[in-house]
Amino acid sequence: MEVCTNESGNCAVASEDLSWALQIGDLDTVKEQLQRLALENKDWNINNVSNGRTMLHKACDYGHLDIVEFLIQNGADINMKDNFGITPLLCALWENHFKVAKYLIDKGAITNLLTPQGLKYYECIEDSEMINLLKRLETQ
Repeated sequence: MEVCTNESGNCAVASEDLSWALQIGDLDTVKEQLQRLALENKDWNINNVSNGRTMLHKACDYGHLDIVEFLIQNGADINMKDNFGITPLLCALWENHFKVAKYLIDKGAITNLLTPQGLKYYECIEDSEMINLLKRLETQ
C-alpha cells in the first residue's frame, strides 16, 4: 500500500500491517507504523492519502474510536474529503458508527455538507437520535 501526499505525489510504502491494523482496530500497530513512515519519509504526514483516502477515513469506516481519537490528536483533518467527496463523518454515518460520528461532531466536523449523491447527511441514515442531532446542528 502506498501512502502519498496530496500535492507533491511523494509516496512512502506503508506496510500491509498498517492497513490491517486500521481494519481490526490495532492502535499499537497503527502508532508503530505511523512512526516508521514519519522516519522514512520527511514529506509524509497524517493526512496523506492511500487509494484516495486518508487513514482517518478508514478508521471511521471501521468504527475504531480509539484510532480516530489518536489520528485527530496527531493532526488528522476531520473535514478532509477523499477522492469521492466523502468526509470521515460521512464514513462513520454510513457505517452506523455513531459514537465515532458524535466524537467527530464534538471535534468540529462540518455537518451540513451533502453526500456525493446530493443528500443531506441525515437523509442517508436511519438512526433517529443522530438524525435529530444533525437536523439541530443544521439550524444553528
